[in-house]
Amino acid sequence: MVDDRQAGFNVAKARRGYKIRFICRDGYRPTIPSRWIIGKMHWIVAKKKAGALLKGDEAPFRFVGGVPITQPFNNKLSAYGVTKIRLIF
Repeated sequence: MVDDRQAGFNVAKARRGYKIRFICRDGYRPTIPSRWIIGKMHWIVAKKKAGALLKGDEAPFRFVGGVPITQPFNNKLSAYGVTKIRLIF
């Protein structure tokens, strides 16, 4: 479930705008606007790395987003130890 009661992504709601907040174990809480992810395929919330579950500080989830995998890493759009993702309408 993303931004509606269905297992999907509601483009109309995303265009109207809401915030996506990643809540991390260490207190870091990066927030991005929903408009940034419309039509994008390069936003990743991962639970595995090289086929194995994330361990240590990276677990249970890691967020990396915004650029194609072939582009340089953008640390501003990264969060590790993600425990929750909240949508703020």
